Order: sequence, then C-alpha cells, then structure tokens
Amino acid sequence: DDAIVKCVGDRFGCFRGSEEDVLSRFYDAARMFELDTIVRLTADCPLVDPAEVQRAIAIFEEGGCDYLSNAHPVRTVPSGFDVEVFSRDALTYAAYHARSASDREHVTPFVHRGENGFRLKTLNSVESWPKELPHLSVDTTEDFERVQSIFAACGQWLTTADVYLNGWT
Repeated sequence: DDAIVKCVGDRFGCFRGSEEDVLSRFYDAARMFELDTIVRLTADCPLVDPAEVQRAIAIFEEGGCDYLSNAHPVRTVPSGFDVEVFSRDALTYAAYHARSASDREHVTPFVHRGENGFRLKTLNSVESWPKELPHLSVDTTEDFERVQSIFAACGQWLTTADVYLNGWT
C-alpha cells in the first residue's frame, strides 16, 4: 500500500481502510470523497475497456437502477471485463446490513443478489460473444500469462473488440 500511495498520492486522493472488510472500505471511501456513484473495477479483471466503463456510467446515470453491471445479475462478457456501477445509497444499505464474510469481502453480492429491493440492470455487451464465455480474469499463473500475452500483442490500450476479434477467447 505504501508504494501505491507514494506513487499516486500527490495526484489522486488515496484512502486506506480494512484489508478484510472491503465493503466497509468502499463505504468509508465513498463517504470521504462524497461520491454519489461508485464504479468498481477489480485487479483480477485487467482487460476492462475504458469505453465500456464510460458507457456503463452513462447508462447508470440515465436512472432507473441502483446497480448496473456486465457480470451480474447476468454475465454478458467474459470474466476479466467486469464493470460495476452502483449508487451510494445501495452501498450504504449493504454496508449496514450485509453480515456474511463473503458479502463483506466481495462488496456487491448483497446488492446484486436482488433480495433487498435494489433495482438491478444488466449492461449488455456490444460484442457477440460465444455462448460459452471464456475465462479471462487473473486467478492463476496461467491466467496471468494469457493476459500478459494479450497485452503484449495489443499494447496497453486494448479494447473489448481487440480481444474478441483477435480470437484470444
């Protein structure tokens, strides 16, 4: 954490919280930075397309939902491209009511299970992925090597279409 704060701390606001209770860390950061809308991207999903993040935010801001994602409640992209956008109200409710260790660690399951009246919306993919979606998140050394080869071939700024069209699925 110190290395990250040292690297970006002067240019971006940094927040540190519980290492185990990630939900409370998100909630406390949202309060500190006075956020109404939260975008959640995870380190094990490094293939997120910035254009898809912008599209997700735009759709969320049109209203009509508390939680929007391309991974929940219905997965429309391979794992590795996950984007979640949710309201501070939904985050606050989850922070006060979620009890299971899994809900506290993974931040949004309490919301996207849909058991608490949250309005959920699926972000549909602009690509026509195969019915059996490939696994492109980074959970193992083999996953890391596969994603590393994708970045080596495409460069730093790849898009969802780059991965789809070049057959890395």
